[in-house]
Amino acid sequence: MTLGALSSGYFVDQGESQALSVLSPAIRETFNSSYGELGQITGWKSILQSLNTPVWDYAADRFSSKWIIVFGTGIRGQWPLAARANWAAETR
Repeated sequence: MTLGALSSGYFVDQGESQALSVLSPAIRETFNSSYGELGQITGWKSILQSLNTPVWDYAADRFSSKWIIVFGTGIRGQWPLAARANWAAETR
């Protein structure tokens, strides 16, 4: 069960990386951003992912996998909503 959950999480993370590169033209057009800004998004994503990985590894060793998945999914679900709300507020 745990191996399946970890495999699913890895699959989602890799899909996100691939989606970012494929969707870059749409992101650039929607947010009217430059290639440099898209590069910053990719760079910050990689930096934050490298800093967060040890934290999630520690939490997975310390706490129940079920709660880690529930908590992580909750954070991952709230982040796009917050980003969308911020973008909507800036475009008004």
